[in-house]
Amino acid sequence: MAGLSSVQTRFFYYYFLLHIPITLLIDSAVVLPPKFQVAGWLLSKQIEDNNDFLLWDRPLWLQAFVTLELVVQLPLFFQFVKQLRQSRVDSGSLRLYGVLASTTTLVCIGAILEGHYPGSSIPLNAADKLKLVSIYFPTFIIPFRLVLL
Repeated sequence: MAGLSSVQTRFFYYYFLLHIPITLLIDSAVVLPPKFQVAGWLLSKQIEDNNDFLLWDRPLWLQAFVTLELVVQLPLFFQFVKQLRQSRVDSGSLRLYGVLASTTTLVCIGAILEGHYPGSSIPLNAADKLKLVSIYFPTFIIPFRLVLL
């Protein structure tokens, strides 16, 4: 099905199923005012624990990507869950998602490599950059697999 093995189909089924609450509860906090954030504390924890200056600064380009995620990708997640459960999914839609998501993360990783500590202009040291890149990297490589369908 769509160039995915049965194991990959199952993996992506759970990936998209889990991505729905992640998008609604965590990613949406980048663009929602604090009073509408259900799990804003998770965002704060990510900033504090991992020096995630992107979530602290919330640059306009990141807000644009998250808005795109909410408007385009979130509806696709529901579609993919249904289609993957039925073992029939459109590879074109999966590729579209893969391009959007992996491009977003690649831009984030590029910014991290030039990054700073939250609330300052002090550059991140190499260890903190590596830690943050390692957190973001799966959200690049997993969707990128779908680009290759």
